[in-house]
Amino acid sequence: MNLKLGSLYTSAGGAIRMVVSLVTGPLVIRLLGVNEYGVLAVCWGVMGLCNIAQFGLVSALNIYLAAEYARKDYANARRTIATAVGLLTVSGGVVMVALLVASPSLAGRLFGVGGDAGKALLALQLLVGSLVLRFWNLALVAIEGAMLRYDWQVMIESPATLINQIGLCVVAYWTRSAWAVALWVTVTTFMVCCAHLWVLRRLLRPMAGPWTFDLQTARRLLRFGIKQWFNSLGSILFSSADRLIINAALGRDAVGIYAAAVTVANKVPEVAGMVINVLPPAVSAAYAIGDHGRIRQLLRKSARVNGAVCFAGAAGLLLLSPWVAMLVFGPTHAGTALPVLQIAGLIYGWMGLVNLAGCFALGMDRPGVIAVWSLTGSAVTLLGMKVLAGVAGLEGATWANLGFLLNALVTVAVARQLEVSLAEVGRIFAPAAAGMLLCWLLAGRGFYFDMSWWQHGALWVVLTGVLGYWIVGRELIAETAGLIRGLLEQMLASLRTAAASLSFSGEAGKHR
Repeated sequence: MNLKLGSLYTSAGGAIRMVVSLVTGPLVIRLLGVNEYGVLAVCWGVMGLCNIAQFGLVSALNIYLAAEYARKDYANARRTIATAVGLLTVSGGVVMVALLVASPSLAGRLFGVGGDAGKALLALQLLVGSLVLRFWNLALVAIEGAMLRYDWQVMIESPATLINQIGLCVVAYWTRSAWAVALWVTVTTFMVCCAHLWVLRRLLRPMAGPWTFDLQTARRLLRFGIKQWFNSLGSILFSSADRLIINAALGRDAVGIYAAAVTVANKVPEVAGMVINVLPPAVSAAYAIGDHGRIRQLLRKSARVNGAVCFAGAAGLLLLSPWVAMLVFGPTHAGTALPVLQIAGLIYGWMGLVNLAGCFALGMDRPGVIAVWSLTGSAVTLLGMKVLAGVAGLEGATWANLGFLLNALVTVAVARQLEVSLAEVGRIFAPAAAGMLLCWLLAGRGFYFDMSWWQHGALWVVLTGVLGYWIVGRELIAETAGLIRGLLEQMLASLRTAAASLSFSGEAGKHR
C-alpha cells in the first residue's frame, strides 16, 4: 500500500473514531459523574505511567521492521518481531505483578480509606491486570503499520472503538460505577488483541520460518528503544502524572473536570496523529537510502495537512465550547469547566502542530532530540502545575501545560538537518497557530455567549474553510481530491466486477 492511500485510510479511521468518541465520551462522563470519572482518571494516570515499562520497544519494532520488510529481509524481520514481543511480555508482566501486589497500599494513598475506596481499588486492579494485553496490542498495531497495512488497522480499530464506546455508555448507565467501566475496557482490550492476531496470521504467512528470540536483536532494539524511552518518559509524565498532581492538590472533583476537559481537547492531536503516524516508516525508508529530497517533500506536505487538521479540530472545540461544556459536564459543573476546556483546546491544538516533527526525528534515527525537549517540557509543565494549582486553582494548573510546547524545538532541529529554512517552517505553521489563538480570544468574549449555537457553528465552518484553504494550498487540495477520486473509482470497479461475477454464476446455474 502506498503512503498516500495509507494516510487516507488512517485519516478516515481517525475521523470515524473521533466522531464516535465525541458523541459517546461526553455521555459517559455525564452518566458517571465528575467524582466517579475522577476515579477513572486517576486509575488511567497510573496505567499511563506503566507505559514507561515499554522502554521504547514499540517504536523500535515499527522502525526496524519497516526497513526489513521493505528489503524483504524476512529472517531478520521474524527475529525482530519475536524479540520485541518477548521483551514487552517480560517487562509488562513484571510491572503488572508488582502493581497488583502493591495495589491496596497504592489505592489507599490515591483514594483514601472508607467510602468508595474499595470500588476504586477494584477499578485499579482490573486495569492493571490488562497491562500485558495492552503491550501486545501496541506491538501488533506497530507490526501492521510497519507492513503499511493501515487498511486492516482501520477495519479493526474503527468497529472496536464503536463497540467499546457504546458499551461504555451502557455500562455507565446501568452501574454508574468506575470499576464496571474498567472491567468493560479490559474485556474490549482482549477482543481487539485477538482481532489483530487473526489479521497478522494472514499477513505474516509470506514470512514463514522460525520465530526465535535473538540477543543481538534485543540489544539493537533496546539501544534504539532506550533513546525513545526518554522521549516516552517525557510524554508519559506529561499525560499521566498531571492527573495525580491535581488529585493531590485539588481533589477528585477537580481531577474529574480536568481529565474530562483534557480528554476532549486531546482528540485534536489524536486525530492529527492518526493522519501522520504513517510518516516514521516512510521517513525511515527514505533516510536509509539517503533520499533527503523525499523527506523534505514529506515535511512540507504533511506540515500543511497536519496544520489544517489541527486547526479544524481546535477551532471547532473552541468556538463550540459553551455547548460542549454544557453537554459534557452538565449545568452543575459547566461554568467551572468552560475556561478549563477553552485553555486545554488552545494548548492541545498547538501541541498537534508541534508533534509532527517527532515523526521525522524518529524516522531519521534521532529520538534523542525528542527525549531532551520532551523531558524538559514535562518537567516545566509538572512543576508549574504543582505551583499554579495552589496559586490559581484549576485554570492555573491547566495553563501549566504550555510548558510542553518546548517540544517545538524538535522542529528546529529537524529543519536544520534537512536544510529547510525556519522562515519556511514558520510560514506553514503560523496560520494554523494564529487561527487557534483568534478562536480562543473570540470564545472568551462576553458577546460570544449571546450568540446562538447555529451562529457558533456557522463561524466555525467559515473560518475552517477559509483558513483551511490557506493552510493546505490549492495544489495539495487538488492532489488529495484526485487520490480520493481514484480510490472511489477503484471501489466502483471492484463492485462492478463482483456484480458481473455473481450474474455469471447465476446464469451458469440456470444452464446446469
